[in-house]
Amino acid sequence: MKTIIQILLIMITFETMAQDVAQEGKKAADFEATTIDGKSFHLSDFRGQKIFLSFFRNGACALCNLRVHEISEQQKAFDAAGIKVIAVFESTIEEMKPFVGKQQLSFTLLSDPMGKIYQQYGVQNSPEIIQEVMRSGSASGKVAEAADAGFNLIPQEGANFFRIPAEVLIDENFGIVKIHHCTALIDHLTINEILKF
Repeated sequence: MKTIIQILLIMITFETMAQDVAQEGKKAADFEATTIDGKSFHLSDFRGQKIFLSFFRNGACALCNLRVHEISEQQKAFDAAGIKVIAVFESTIEEMKPFVGKQQLSFTLLSDPMGKIYQQYGVQNSPEIIQEVMRSGSASGKVAEAADAGFNLIPQEGANFFRIPAEVLIDENFGIVKIHHCTALIDHLTINEILKF
């Protein structure tokens, strides 16, 4: 009987967790985090603005740094469209600073080393996807492009190797318009798609 009760409690817990995960068409999950500058951040402070919330792997990830660079090159366009750009990394501030922290950026970088915000937004971990990308070599062109831009493949000790990037579009009413999981690691939303939402 005790075992049955424990199983039921686990099932209820998982069901509750699944309901709490952010979904398209629902209100965005608010959260508190710390910026790379050590400041407190609340997503709800930007209610009333369009938000592009981008989840990356870790601060040293070459492909992530390339994507951050691509976004930063379009900062004027994001500003003109009234879109607030927020980038989340599953790294400590100390782990971010030597890598993504060296880029001259005009948008917010958040540290989430325990992956709590990733859980809120259902950002995936997948050994299978990572292994398939590595096996297929489908990201090799982007890896070379990242290296040419000065972002080399550097393993970050203790980093979550199996994290899959994701991008979330949130409207002025704090509603989630789109959640995009980058299941090929490099299949991000296009800049035009982000600017037009």
